Amino acid sequence: MGLVVKGSNDKTVTFEVPHTRCDVLHPCDIVEDIGIGYGYNNVPRVFPPTNTVGRFQPNNKFQDLLRAELAQAGYIECLTMSLVSKKDNYHNLRL
Repeated sequence: MGLVVKGSNDKTVTFEVPHTRCDVLHPCDIVEDIGIGYGYNNVPRVFPPTNTVGRFQPNNKFQDLLRAELAQAGYIECLTMSLVSKKDNYHNLRL
């Protein structure tokens, strides 16, 4: 995976991420790499200690339905920079 272990103790491990790995943005990305390297099928399956049932959040479900309907109507989703300050829009982008 290209990750180099720089140090470790009883509770933490420190990694150096190479510049070529632009997909590593958060510690959970490193955990994902460890899972891929170890093999997800090698992790023993256990039931969680609590009994829960997952479901969509009502707001997310509505957004997904709305996106699907608008895409089928021919609309294209667009994110603009209109709500970003001039400093963020031009100075930070060096324009």
